Amino acid sequence: MSASEKSAIEQSGSESTLFDIKQLDQLPIFPASASAIMHECNKKKAEVKRIIQLIESEPAVGPRILSLVNSPVYGVSRPITSIGQAVVLLGLKSVAQTAIATAAKAVFGEGTPEMAAHREKAFVQSLACATLARILASQSRIANPDEAFLCGVMHDVGKLVFFKAVPEIYVEILDSDPTGHTFDEEVLRIGISHTEVGKNCGVCWGLPPAINDVIAGHHASIAACPSALAQTVIAANHFARQWQIGFDETESTDANPLIEEAFTGLELVEIEAQFRDQFAAVEEIYLA
Repeated sequence: MSASEKSAIEQSGSESTLFDIKQLDQLPIFPASASAIMHECNKKKAEVKRIIQLIESEPAVGPRILSLVNSPVYGVSRPITSIGQAVVLLGLKSVAQTAIATAAKAVFGEGTPEMAAHREKAFVQSLACATLARILASQSRIANPDEAFLCGVMHDVGKLVFFKAVPEIYVEILDSDPTGHTFDEEVLRIGISHTEVGKNCGVCWGLPPAINDVIAGHHASIAACPSALAQTVIAANHFARQWQIGFDETESTDANPLIEEAFTGLELVEIEAQFRDQFAAVEEIYLA
């Protein structure tokens, strides 16, 4: 988090604001099945059989894991037809993160019908950021690709609270700057930013601290950001907007020399083409 963000949050009295939002029951509920899978996968001695049972008992998670492992994202040589095979191939951490990403779709779908289009748009943008974050992490080798994907999926969850708690005000804020630079206006008009609210959601859901830190700091300057995961998500969000993949032309952003310098050496033209192909597959998996 940048110094200006930290200062603004301190001046706004963020603790009382978060308490008020909690009291109004505005925090989305994270699906228990995904939490159970995540908890089991994160054990020092994880029980693979138990994890497979949990996945097979959750109709939303199992099919997406199979779709993911058989998609161009992983490029397996033969079809994977069982959850057990998928767990072995993907690994427990990737399976847990897929479960969380699947749960995120349910979270983004929760709320009033009037905000449905805005929530879906936010989820599509998060998927785009996540897909590119995985590619950038893999190419640069500065962060774990699966963790980068999950951070991309979850980085904007704070917006969901605003869509639920202050929908009219927040839509006005988003419309005022489609490129996403709404931090100052959020603090001014709502009293807190979506980054701080999102981190609070992650803490309440029991997400790993590294992911919560990315949620809180994904609008910081990349030059001042010590976390490789956060740098990857910041860059993914920037390039996805610039290439208009998951974002439309009104949400595009100008070139950023600091971000481009941080990822110098990567073949961005090739990455953009790979991104387009993988995002089409990810959209089909998670938006089905």
